[in-house]
Amino acid sequence: RLYLTQIAAVENKGGADALIAKLREQGYAGAYHYDGKLYRVFAGIFADKAAADALGQMLKASQIDSFTKELSWPASEATISGAYATYFDDVQPALKAIEKVFFDLLDTKGFDQSTLAHLQSSMQEASNVLSQANPDKALESLHADLLTACTQLQEAVRAVEQFMTTGDDQSRIASESHLITVARCFHNITNTINNLFE
Repeated sequence: RLYLTQIAAVENKGGADALIAKLREQGYAGAYHYDGKLYRVFAGIFADKAAADALGQMLKASQIDSFTKELSWPASEATISGAYATYFDDVQPALKAIEKVFFDLLDTKGFDQSTLAHLQSSMQEASNVLSQANPDKALESLHADLLTACTQLQEAVRAVEQFMTTGDDQSRIASESHLITVARCFHNITNTINNLFE
């Protein structure tokens, strides 16, 4: 379960990009999720609803309308057999690593260089696993989302490391923006899996 602070839903990418630029100028993260109809623009992502609500209040004080949107994925357990089983068996280590690093990055308290090196190593291993997988045509979009999530998490770790080293606030903003993009990937992955097994 995640909480995103949404500021708008617009019909075109140019409008979403302009809003993201405005957010970043004011010191907030920014990224969008495209749902096929609208570009939903977010200014933050949190594991805690109170933190998302607090950001929403700060944005409203800056004359930026916002609300908290909850994303959740139902837990399920299934045995996959047939044509997709080999793929999911192959990529399972990468799926677990992506999920763990994502949730670790949502709360960076207590991070040090050793922790960041471990997270980066986990993402490199996940990337290697994914690069060796051979998805069936029906799994190509899911595979692309996994690759995107992995790349975005690698960038997020680099940005956190930069922030810890230099204190540059733009690095913090970049890290949060990457995490918002990963949440979109998770949403797409879940939808793809649900569609495959309905």
